[in-house]
Amino acid sequence: MFVTTADPMLEPPIVTVLSLMALDYPANKLACYVSDDSCSPLYLHALFEASKLAKLWVPFCKKYNVKVRAPFKYFSDESLLTSGAHNSWQLHQNWKKMKKEYEPLSRSIEDADQKSAAFGFKIAGELSVFSNIEPQNHPTIVKTRVSGLMTNAPFMLNVDCDMFTNNPQLVRQAMCLLLNSKEILTGI
Repeated sequence: MFVTTADPMLEPPIVTVLSLMALDYPANKLACYVSDDSCSPLYLHALFEASKLAKLWVPFCKKYNVKVRAPFKYFSDESLLTSGAHNSWQLHQNWKKMKKEYEPLSRSIEDADQKSAAFGFKIAGELSVFSNIEPQNHPTIVKTRVSGLMTNAPFMLNVDCDMFTNNPQLVRQAMCLLLNSKEILTGI
């Protein structure tokens, strides 16, 4: 999956990535790349924070068969909590814990966004590569690359950064259409 973005002020940086990471698809056959044309340290900060939350969010979504995989949407509507197959005390407790993990992350990113707009985002550590860069004219900056290859996948899903999915089977269904096969739903 290839996520494109160009403006950290207009596009929420973690919405798409968290919902895509939580899709029902084998993790070893799914990779997510983000291309930030704005060269914003905010996106890198947000992605580092999102990767921490994903370690909790993805198992939570799969355990409770959460349909709305974008946390901001899921936590904004409590009716989504009771509409699932698991309407139990344990789900409610884990929902509260997950929301408690998500809210500080969301605030941290919003605070960084506001500081970036108003005072200039503090660039240190991993973000120092962004100092003295012109957003419209800069060299390529590659972070968190796992291999020398971008991908060797025969298929790529390209989405914009402000998109998310309410269907965790989206990729499986798309692959069925592309491969003209119903077997992939059970075989992947």
